[in-house]
Amino acid sequence: MAANYPWYELCSGDGLEQGDFIADCPVIVPVRVPELPTRAQEPSSLLQGVVENYDLIVLTQTCDIANMKTGGSVTCCARMDWPQYRREMLPADIGSNKLSSFMSELRTQRKFGLHLLNEWPEQGLAYQVVDFRSVFTLPLEYVQSLAQRTPQRIRLRSPYREHLAHSFAQVYARVALPVDITNFK
Repeated sequence: MAANYPWYELCSGDGLEQGDFIADCPVIVPVRVPELPTRAQEPSSLLQGVVENYDLIVLTQTCDIANMKTGGSVTCCARMDWPQYRREMLPADIGSNKLSSFMSELRTQRKFGLHLLNEWPEQGLAYQVVDFRSVFTLPLEYVQSLAQRTPQRIRLRSPYREHLAHSFAQVYARVALPVDITNFK
């Protein structure tokens, strides 16, 4: 494959696809409650939430969105650019060797629950860290309306979006065996 095969394209409108970047999306996140409700209590009386804004990437397959097979919702994951991720998620006093090792593992897709997307300097896009541990299922119409309000948004192109989806599947499809295969003799 050519070294300059583009990772991204610009798009607009409400035609949502796998790999679409949704910026600054308000999401209701449940917060811990001091105690779980009993059967006699109304669960909603103890449930509390806060609205947090996330930059997201759509993981639901394009064909499922187009053919209305999503049940009215789409799956998205949080993403953040590398400088922000480094500031907010890594220890401030991380040593250069540990940082270098972390970056290498991230780049080669060996950091559990994380996926690195390439930069797009021409559009001012830094490397993106997708966090498969921050998964949101949101109403399709809601995400489409957010997408439509963005005059031009970034879309991850094929085959990079399929690679992202494959990495997501690997995180949740791991099977731990009770006994490993013995070493070859």
